[in-house]
Parts: sequence; C-alpha cells; structure tokens
Amino acid sequence: MAAGHSPWCLDNSTRMTIDQAIALAVQHHTAGRLPEAEGLYRQVLAVVPTHPVPLHNLGQLAYSVRKYDAAIDLLQRSLASQPQDGNAHNTLAATLFAVGRIDDAERECRIALALDSKMSAAHANLANALVGQGKFTEGVAAFERSLELDPRNAIAHDGLGATLLMLGDLLRGFREWEWRWLKPGYEAARFPHVPRWDGSDLTGKRILLLVEQGYGDVFQFCRYAPLLKARGATVLMEVVADIHRLMTTVPGVDQLVIAGLSAPPVDLATPLLSVPLWYGTTVETIPAQVPYLTADARLVESYQAKYFRADQNLKVGLVWAGRPTHANDHHRSLPLSTLAPLAEIPGITFYSLQKGDASRQLANPPMGMKIVDLSQSLVDFNWTAAAIAGLDLVITVDTAVCHLAGAMGKPVWVMVPFIPDWRWLLDREDSPWYPTMRLFRQKSRGDWGPVVRRVAESLRENTKTGTRNPKD
Repeated sequence: MAAGHSPWCLDNSTRMTIDQAIALAVQHHTAGRLPEAEGLYRQVLAVVPTHPVPLHNLGQLAYSVRKYDAAIDLLQRSLASQPQDGNAHNTLAATLFAVGRIDDAERECRIALALDSKMSAAHANLANALVGQGKFTEGVAAFERSLELDPRNAIAHDGLGATLLMLGDLLRGFREWEWRWLKPGYEAARFPHVPRWDGSDLTGKRILLLVEQGYGDVFQFCRYAPLLKARGATVLMEVVADIHRLMTTVPGVDQLVIAGLSAPPVDLATPLLSVPLWYGTTVETIPAQVPYLTADARLVESYQAKYFRADQNLKVGLVWAGRPTHANDHHRSLPLSTLAPLAEIPGITFYSLQKGDASRQLANPPMGMKIVDLSQSLVDFNWTAAAIAGLDLVITVDTAVCHLAGAMGKPVWVMVPFIPDWRWLLDREDSPWYPTMRLFRQKSRGDWGPVVRRVAESLRENTKTGTRNPKD
C-alpha cells in the first residue's frame, strides 16, 4: 500500500491519507496530547507496519515515560526502514545511554553526527556518553560544540554544568546548571509572583527558598539558610509535609512553608539549589559546619529503648538501594547479597534503614549477617533521622540517607558508582560537603565487588581498634 495515497477509515465518519494521519498525530504530539498521538501512530502502523515516522515518534514517547526496552525496539525498527535518519540514531543513543549501554550510545551518536555534523542534540548526547565513560575533557568539548551550534540548548547547558561541578569547577558549573529550568519536562519550582533573588542585598528582605528535586537535595542545601539570615534576611523555606518536623531544626529559618500551600508574602524567591551560585561557592568555600539537622529527641529515645540500649556491638545502618524511578538508579543501587563480605566481620550489628521494594531482600540476608529490620518503623525521614542518631555508622549507596546522615554529623560511608553524581567530585575519599563522610568509589563501571571488600576491610579495622567513630 502506498503511504500518503490510499484513504483509510479513522473512525465511522473520518477518512484521511496516511500522511494526513501522521500530520495530525504530530500535531497532537507537539501539543502534548500524547494518548491521541499514540493512538494515531499505532493506527498508521496497523496499515503500514514499517513506516519509520510513527515508529520513531512512538519510540520518543516510550523514551519520555522511561519504557526504554520498548523505545529501543521501536527505534531500531524505524532505522531498519530508514537507516539514514540521523534523528532516530540520536534518539536511540539517548535511550541506550539511559539503560547503561554507554558504548552503544556513543556509536549511535557518531552515526548521527556522520549524517549531520551540525546536530546540536547529538553532540550533547555524545558528551553524555563520553562523560559516562570517564572521558571528561572530551565530554566537555562535545557539550561546548553542542552549544556553539545551539546556544540555547538547555539540555547541553545542564549537562555541561553537572560535568563542571563534578570536575570541581563550581563557579562555572552552578552558572551553567541554572539552565535546568528550561529543560523540557523539568518540574520547576512554583515561583510566586515576586522577583528571583540574584545575589543582591537581603537586608530587611523576606526571601522564600523553594524546594526542588529530591529529599537529598533539600538536606544538602538547607545549610545555606543561616548564611542568608546573616545577611539580614527573614528566611522562609518551602518543605514537603513529611519532613516538616525534621526541618524545624535547620538554623536560620524563620518560617517553614508546606509545598503546595499558599506562601506568605515575600520580597524574593530562589530555588534552594541556586543559592550556591549567588554565594560564589567554590570547593574551598563550601559551608560545611555540621550538624545542621537534628533528630527529634523523643523519637531518638524510642529507638534507643527498643533497639539500641542492650546492643554492645558496633551499630551500623545499611542502605543498599535507592528509589527505582531515579534516572541513575541502575548505576547507584546494588542487591543486599553483594554486601555478603560484611557479614564475616564479628562484633557488628547491622540495622536496615532500607525502604521500598528492596527491603524485601531482608527475607534472605547474606549468611551470617546479623541485621535488624527497621523498615516498618521508618514512617518518614523524621524517624530515619532518629534511627541514624542511635547508630555508630551508616553505610549506604548514593541516596537521601547519606545526605541526612552527613547533615547530622554522623559518620557515613558512601558507595559511589564509577561515574558519580556531581556532588561527590572525582578522585577523593572525602567530601567537602560533609566532614564526617567517607567515599568508596567503583574503579570500573558496575563492579561493586572491590568497593564492598574495601568497606569490609575498613570495618574490620574499626572493630579491631574498638573505635565508635569510624570516619577514617
């Protein structure tokens, strides 16, 4: 059947050509009417199963909702029909990167750029693939080439910002990272109808700090509240309801505002993660005085009485998995069974701080591991903070728990993937953000075995010396 010429029945009253149906589907797609677009694309494929346009566009839709396996299948079918489609190669590259097939992602980017060397998006995706392999200098150059071609490519600015932050160039990195607000689909903070703070004088001003991204970001960056207060501001901070009680302990905050509710009148507002930019924060000037978060004393006593009082062992909290919906979770999380070398160390009681589906792995812990499941008592981060307060050490992957423990001044060891989140920088075992933190890094992508063995060796040394402050 020749696409574009044979009319077909869309419903009982509408007849249109294949091209007309695709054009209408693209209109729906562009306008965000995704169910309507998907329905039309699939109806076209029912007539022309190899048509590259609906295959590619359905692949884009699947990618946008993180149905990556379906996206890869659709995009590969699209390219089988139209192998010279640089856009499809580029979309496939982004999808392969999302599932951790980084070498394959680089290959697809280079194919796309061989077809069109001026495709800004493909240079940005190539940059991500290069950074994902630890080729940071090449990655920065690819981001910069992307921006030469399209200076308003927010995705390239955002990626360049995160890479520069990882490399320790905080001044330039935070400036580039401000472009995150223009990324497609970014859930921006709800700005009140007041000016955004730009580092100007705060004397006598009421400023609202807006929550964005995850819990860990709130725990990390609320440290700036007392600095704003010291500059003469009245500081209001937006928080989600389930950490309200915990956040009442942040110094320098005059009033907490529940996210989603109407905020009191203010003069200025700023996203919480934008404050370091306006402070000109460098690695050397990070405000790192801890603790600046404190657990509720009554909840701490509850854990002490129920779990900790009779335990004379080293008390170590464990978290081995993050939120599965996090874009980088397949790199940062690991199964509980991987922590089996820790079970061989005497004199330790482990306490699980793990929440979510991963906590089910406690039904089959590593052989010999003495582990107490706290998951049912961890109603929210107020309770998690109380549990952390009673522990000697927290060992965790890169989740909000590591930020909470660091903000509380608790010794915390973080197992970091080969390409870390930007805030952990590179090639160092400490963190300038948290004085009581120690980092255990992967030496090769996906290989947690050596990391866990180094953690086990360090734990064994601590049990031999009998220290209750296992920072070093």
